[in-house]
Amino acid sequence: AQDRKMQGRKEEGWKQRFDEFVAYKKEHGTAHVVTRPGGQYKLLRSWVKRQREAYKRLQDGKRSSLTEARVKRLELAGFHW
Repeated sequence: AQDRKMQGRKEEGWKQRFDEFVAYKKEHGTAHVVTRPGGQYKLLRSWVKRQREAYKRLQDGKRSSLTEARVKRLELAGFHW
């Protein structure tokens, strides 16, 4: 039960950052997330970097937190690997 609870929190965190990414892309017209002065978008930029790292592990046949469903969602949202 504890593992499922933790997994649920991780999924919620991923969805939250994904939604932030979609909003960023809509507002700025680009999927290239840059950190603004004062640290704005720092967490989102770190999340984007982690998605790319997880994608590379997935492509290399290694264990990855990134699922094919997440890859598809990111690609449909205009994410660049």
